Amino acid sequence: MVTLKRKVANAARFLRNLTGPSAAVPRIVRMIRAYEPRLAEWKNLLPSEATGRRVAVLISPWLESAVPLFSLECALAMARDGMDVVIFWDDGRIFQGEAKGAEREALETLLEKASAVLPVCCVCDISPALGHDWIALAEKILQDNAIARARGEDAATAFLEGSPDLPENARNHLARVQEALEEFRPAWVFVPGGVYGTSAMYREVAGKLGIPCGTYDADEGMLLMTTDGVATHHADIPKAAALLESWVDGHDGAREYIGKMTALEIESRMAASDSWGFQLSVASGQACLPCDVLVPLNLRWDTAALSRQRVFPTVRAFIESIIQWARKHPDLHVCFRQHPCERFVFAKSSDDVSGWIRSVADQATNIHFIAADAEISTYDLLRTTRILLPHTSTIALEAAMLGIPTVLGTHCYYEAFGFAWSTEDEAGFHSLIEAALDSQLNISPKAAWEARLLYFLTQVCAPLRSPLTPAPKDFSIWVSEPPAVLWEREESRDLRRAFAEGLPVSYLRALRLCHRAAEGVPT
Repeated sequence: MVTLKRKVANAARFLRNLTGPSAAVPRIVRMIRAYEPRLAEWKNLLPSEATGRRVAVLISPWLESAVPLFSLECALAMARDGMDVVIFWDDGRIFQGEAKGAEREALETLLEKASAVLPVCCVCDISPALGHDWIALAEKILQDNAIARARGEDAATAFLEGSPDLPENARNHLARVQEALEEFRPAWVFVPGGVYGTSAMYREVAGKLGIPCGTYDADEGMLLMTTDGVATHHADIPKAAALLESWVDGHDGAREYIGKMTALEIESRMAASDSWGFQLSVASGQACLPCDVLVPLNLRWDTAALSRQRVFPTVRAFIESIIQWARKHPDLHVCFRQHPCERFVFAKSSDDVSGWIRSVADQATNIHFIAADAEISTYDLLRTTRILLPHTSTIALEAAMLGIPTVLGTHCYYEAFGFAWSTEDEAGFHSLIEAALDSQLNISPKAAWEARLLYFLTQVCAPLRSPLTPAPKDFSIWVSEPPAVLWEREESRDLRRAFAEGLPVSYLRALRLCHRAAEGVPT
């Protein structure tokens, strides 16, 4: 077993190599080369034949991160557990700037060696048969990618206009993806992201073919993974909630433990001391601004906010519609809360949301914009809020626990639960706002519990706190650990069981945490 001291030494040596004399070689190429020795270790661990379902794992360049290496590591872990794994290699040329030549060449060299262990399908070599009309889907995927790359809606148009070949290339590639999936007919597909880059193509086409598609997303020290749907959309949380609700009913103390963990997480956020670090200010416990209607905005270009449109084609249209409604109700105060994360340079959007609001509000005194760097806690705004109008914000769960209803104009994982009301058109959206303000949308004790359960699953259980992620610093840690050791850790076993059984990771972790709490083991 690798000791902690040795792991730290290995990681330190790895990082020195990234910045030392060999630094002229791109970092991603050095990471790919650092992974190569693991193939020999894995070869000795794999069974002689597959006994489980067929799985297709997408490996594609990803912003010069270790994403393709993490995907390959997961593919090998699945194969070790008996699954019939095929690698789909996609070289990332469809979206401009997705990969540089040196990265592609290094990955191709790695996969050539990996093909001695697992079969590799080069999707870009497939001649597309254009029998399916992929125009609408290609346009949707391109729009999401343009927003992500341009970091906002307004700049997305210019990005697309500067890339006139993208629509035809995207349609052709969707056909290639269809050909590959129809030829290999996997029972499950596993891709990174699921909205950004070519990964959206695999998720969307798999869905049309009736094939479940799991995805993952990550930050340093934290991994999100779903067995079907986009991880940052919490796509399998409704399934996890149904499973956990059924399990909780037969286990004394589980509800109390979930309530305790939820309360601790909310307290840390109100104290601005939680691991996410979104809130700039500690909640004062007092109302800070008049706020009848709170509109918590998402980070528009982030994967979590992409591809959620329902009533409104854009977030700008969503904001303008609320303002037009607010101008007709001057006695009600509407607060737009910019996502606090936008105070950081790395997260800042290119959209001028305050400018959007000013251009429509026309000096209306009941419409307020609260900037990301404003020293105001969102939790203080909730003290007078009567209705929440989120894009997809988690704050809807916390609002529900306080008895505040949510009205949605988007698709969201909590749309079918008893504390949120949805509609399909703008008139219905405005009608629901007025119904909520007229106390017609009430949250029952059952709905408040549902919100607490979802909060526990999404905020406590879904984030896998582990160095087993594609972040470069995390990669430098786990690449030095023997696969047989790495994949026997608690967090890794949760992933393996999710791969094998199709169960939500959040549910598996919830069971583990509840069992440990019942046994008196600190969680």
